[in-house]
Amino acid sequence: VRKVHSSVLSKKDDHAADLQLCLGKALDHQRRVDKDEEVERCRRKTSVIVHGLKESDAADPGGRRGDDKELIENILKEISCSDVGIANVIRLGKKADNVDEPVKPRPLKLVLDTEEHKQQLLARAKNLRTIKEGGWSMVFIHQDLTPKERETRKLLVEEMKSRLQSGETNLRISDGRIVTRRAPSGAKNQSALSRKIVV
Repeated sequence: VRKVHSSVLSKKDDHAADLQLCLGKALDHQRRVDKDEEVERCRRKTSVIVHGLKESDAADPGGRRGDDKELIENILKEISCSDVGIANVIRLGKKADNVDEPVKPRPLKLVLDTEEHKQQLLARAKNLRTIKEGGWSMVFIHQDLTPKERETRKLLVEEMKSRLQSGETNLRISDGRIVTRRAPSGAKNQSALSRKIVV
């Protein structure tokens, strides 16, 4: 009995040591993931992504970059953000080779001088949808998210669409969760407004 008892205690200690080792490795891995995520967020802290902005027809990259910067300056003027400083303008992805077929314009990464300028731009970007002339209503500006944040947001958007189809109203995504937005008082077309997805 003493031998069996001793053997059981020995195996229990070995199992506990293995468990402790696995737990330590898992914690180290999570710390690395968290650190990498923090680095990614820091890298994007002054940048935003612009969708729906027509691409330049210029042949050389420098000309296209200049045209993009001019378009961005026009947008900033439209939403009263002319004082926002632009550090860099970058088209994301590879330029389409076949120009004969209509292609969706590539997103544009806009790097701003400061985080304050970024917040100022994001706060006023929603005003673009109210501008009827110039095609600005089809331009959307949002935060430059990390891959992990993009995946989380994608799941939230899918959940919100499902909830809207189930009859919930006035939903929007805020601070990484779905919240109910207060409907504006005196809205005439409440049903149309409540169905609108605000992300």
